[in-house]
Formats: sequence, structure tokens, C-alpha cells
Amino acid sequence: MRQRTPSLHAGAAPASTVGHAGGMPLIDVIYDGMVGEEVLRCLGELLPEVVGEAVECLEEPSTGPAEPGDIEIRFRKKSPLDVGDLDVVIEVRTKLFEHRVQDKQRRSDLIRDRLSTLPLGQIGVWLILAEGAWSQS
Repeated sequence: MRQRTPSLHAGAAPASTVGHAGGMPLIDVIYDGMVGEEVLRCLGELLPEVVGEAVECLEEPSTGPAEPGDIEIRFRKKSPLDVGDLDVVIEVRTKLFEHRVQDKQRRSDLIRDRLSTLPLGQIGVWLILAEGAWSQS
């Protein structure tokens, strides 16, 4: 995913006033100690494509392969003090756009379903659409 710019081709929706282009998905993966490192590496390799597909929208179309800064994935092992029965929880935070809001449940389900080939156990996906701005050097 390269720098995203609003599509200007005929029939495309104009950029929304809900958000602005140039965001990046931030992904937190919280996992149980029973999930192996090899499985987590596979998950890390799959997530950029899967999340990119799930969050693509007219206001922020994909313009090519992922580049540095297009996606950030962080892994955290559950602590003994964490409460919850899921083996893996994936939180995806990305910019709020009207087209993402319209079908956010479908997008969250898409991420969950595309990861079902991995032996992750019980998995939950939380898609968070929020206002924000991203800057990097």
C-alpha cells in the first residue's frame, strides 16, 4: 500500500468529510501462550494483505504493494492478570471513512474469516474506526 490518495475516476465518490486520506492501520495482536511462534509469524505475514483488503475504501484506495509505514503490527502475549477466554484478539485501528462505517461488521468478519486457516484457536477481531492523523519520518 503506497500513499493513498482519493480516487478521481468517473463514478468515484468524492472524499468524505468524515476523515482524510493518509491514515495507516495499527494492529495489536494479543495472544495466549498456547499459540506458537511459527503460527504468530504466519499471522504477521498474512495480516498486511488481509487488513489491507478489509479496510480498502473509495476514500483511501490501495495504490500498490505495502511500503514502510503503511501498516504497523504489534504482538503482545497475555499476562496472567488478563481476563478473557479468547486465544487471540486482533484489534485493527484505522481512519474513519463513511464507506468503512457502512459495512464495518462485514470488514471485521472478513479479517476473521481470512485468518481461519491458521490454528489460532478462538479468535476475536475488533475493528476500530476513528478520527486521527498519521505522520512519520
